[in-house]
Amino acid sequence: MVYYNYGRIKAINANIKERLNDLERITKGKN
Repeated sequence: MVYYNYGRIKAINANIKERLNDLERITKGKN
């Protein structure tokens, strides 16, 4: 269970990083 939860946390962190990158692209595009 510990390894499973760790994997989920890593996946969530990756999703957050991707969303932040998308936000940066959007803000740069508006400027």
